[in-house]
Amino acid sequence: MAVITKRPNGKFQAVVRKKGHPTKCKTFSKKSLASQWAKELELSFEINQLQNKPVTRDWILSDAIESWVTKCISIRAESSEPRDRSRANKLIEYFGGYHPDNLLPKQILDWAKDQAEEGYKSSTIKRTLTSWGSIISDINLILEMPCRNPIPEAKQLISKTRALEAEEGRDRRPSPDELFSLACVKHSNETVIDYIILFAIETGLRRGELARAAKEYIDFNARTMRVPKSKTDWKTGKKGRTIPLSDLAMQIVSLMPDNETLFSMAPDSISQAFGRVRDVCNIKDLTLHDLRHEAISRWFEMGLEIQEVAAISGHSNWQSLKKYTQLSSEHLHKKLGSS
Repeated sequence: MAVITKRPNGKFQAVVRKKGHPTKCKTFSKKSLASQWAKELELSFEINQLQNKPVTRDWILSDAIESWVTKCISIRAESSEPRDRSRANKLIEYFGGYHPDNLLPKQILDWAKDQAEEGYKSSTIKRTLTSWGSIISDINLILEMPCRNPIPEAKQLISKTRALEAEEGRDRRPSPDELFSLACVKHSNETVIDYIILFAIETGLRRGELARAAKEYIDFNARTMRVPKSKTDWKTGKKGRTIPLSDLAMQIVSLMPDNETLFSMAPDSISQAFGRVRDVCNIKDLTLHDLRHEAISRWFEMGLEIQEVAAISGHSNWQSLKKYTQLSSEHLHKKLGSS
């Protein structure tokens, strides 16, 4: 059955699904072209059936992903589960009718090009592909459903053909004036978002880690806090980490009531409160995660080594810390002894 939808960019996407065949999709400038392509494809499916050419494997990705969601998704970080489910559903939508052995890198390249034409950022497409590769790897290794993983080859093909535009890494850091505004703004809602903002910059905690922070995890003598669950635990095999608390962080802790969690706010509530305060301050293009970026950049500017920063930030791969080392020009001048 063919479904044709108009995309936000004004183009028309045709999606053809038929039992026993892989899902096919393609984008066209005119609806008539999309309809013609869909009819021809449906006819080719019928001819293949008559020639007795069904899918040759005994399982397809849509079947395997259902098992993956049941057995594997729970071992990943809790905060990333909705995103993982969304990307798994997207894999089903476009390639669910394939066995991975029958999925060609060229087909994934065509998908990536279509996504770029529809306005998706290169970074978003690349993250989706990485997630797909991880899912297929889990299917192979954990579910013991042997298959080839076509994603690495597809990513290499996309890179060699330069199918996606290069993007500069995000390096947004709040200015001193912006930080002052965020800390001092008056807001009507009874939240502690101003304290959370300061605590995030002092500790570099992720949103979910801020929400789970609690006084029971704090050693007041050692001035440290246990982060019981980290985003990368499923990769490293570790269970959380212990981080140092600065003087300001300890002061913030002392001001918080003895509740179940330090700030008594859910992750989504923290994001929403931050967005409201940011808008009141008329600050553009600043996210809650940029505060973590600010914290890590400050640690590098203090002279901490990369392994020390990784121990605090919870990064499993030192390579991924490079994007955070956006040192200010003033700091570099000081290190070089420039006047």
